[in-house]
Amino acid sequence: MKFITPPDYDFWPSDTWLTYATIDQPDAQVLTRQEKEEWKALSVEKRKQEFAAGRVLLHEMLEHLQVTGLNDRTWEKNDLGKPHLFIQGTEWGVSFSHSSTLVFCALSKHPVIGLDVESDKRMVSTAVLKRVLNPSELPLTERVPPLTLWTLKEAAVKAVGLGLGAGLASVTLKEAQKSAFLAEINEEVSLSLCSFTLVNHQISFAHNSKRPNLVIS
Repeated sequence: MKFITPPDYDFWPSDTWLTYATIDQPDAQVLTRQEKEEWKALSVEKRKQEFAAGRVLLHEMLEHLQVTGLNDRTWEKNDLGKPHLFIQGTEWGVSFSHSSTLVFCALSKHPVIGLDVESDKRMVSTAVLKRVLNPSELPLTERVPPLTLWTLKEAAVKAVGLGLGAGLASVTLKEAQKSAFLAEINEEVSLSLCSFTLVNHQISFAHNSKRPNLVIS
């Protein structure tokens, strides 16, 4: 497990941590009973490996942060399958993302967070991107790489638990400053986002905790 320090830390929310690890054969013994039941119910081996790797990484994070009651964690899902983590009755924000070789986990004391990670070698064509952009977002394509826009949108829908089926076009991005963005979802939910490239991956993170000095340019 390795912790990541975002390069533009001013735009990263407090009490929020990000780690990654390789996807290998994780020690499923550290999973809780509830996690083991969900893991065993998965039929696709690759998905089982990703699930276990993410939960083991979360367990290691909680141990490192010395969180009391980490083995008493429980999960609840909304209607679209977004997992909500509770530790001794307190909700924590958690979001997982995987590439072909790595698993990433964001953990926060702010419940509403979303993480999306893609290999920086992944190509997102302009044609595909324009299908998920709103007209007001098209000027962003002149300044922001396609992969960054794609991961920002995915992080936003994951933060509110809509799932990709809700349509990335439901997210409206607005560039703020440096690597920071603001987003609205269906003109109802407002989020702050940041995006950066580390460990050969594009990493985008969304949250609804307040941050100072975030102004649309």
